[in-house]
Amino acid sequence: MEQHAQLAAYQVAVTEGAFGELGSRSGGARLVQLGASGAVEQAQPPLGEADDPAHARRTIREAAAGMAGAGFTARDLERRCRRCPARFACPLQPEGASR
Repeated sequence: MEQHAQLAAYQVAVTEGAFGELGSRSGGARLVQLGASGAVEQAQPPLGEADDPAHARRTIREAAAGMAGAGFTARDLERRCRRCPARFACPLQPEGASR
């Protein structure tokens, strides 16, 4: 089962004691998306039950290393670019290329 990165990050935070008084054992995670047609729920088992239990921590380390870098490479992700709030500053977009 593919891990949901955000849910996995929350689970790592729990196991690292981020919510001290609540304990450090994650029983899994759920994401509930509310909409006009009702709620859609995505469940994720505890990380210890994942095919690759270390995947979440690796993903967090990789993201942290990328965010700590000196620069960011603009990538064309068409389905996301149309809604991106940073289009005005992106060199790949007409409105950002002129800056």
